[in-house]
Amino acid sequence: MSGSQSYIINRDRREIVGSEVISRQYVRDLTEEDVEELVSVGDIRVFVNWGRDALEEIEGDRVRVFWERELMGHVGVGEDAHVSDFERGCFFFAEYWKGEDERNLLVLYYHH
Repeated sequence: MSGSQSYIINRDRREIVGSEVISRQYVRDLTEEDVEELVSVGDIRVFVNWGRDALEEIEGDRVRVFWERELMGHVGVGEDAHVSDFERGCFFFAEYWKGEDERNLLVLYYHH
């Protein structure tokens, strides 16, 4: 998790907020292939909602490791995704946001 900075999504205002707004632009839901492409490109900020209000940021080299150990094979798409569809009984929904600084933001929602 990144230092002491925490982030939340303000759904009413469609913003990702920390000490300042880092995004006001939700783009779309993602497939596993989309997530893999974003991770392989690199310049990305990754946030995970583990079922709490705050988002945990996965930083630097941890992004690739997180992809390989947690995400690969565990990205759900659409309302029909269910934990029983996934080997470990858990999965992530993925959203693509564009940052105020134009960086790609990946927001993941953990379900178990």
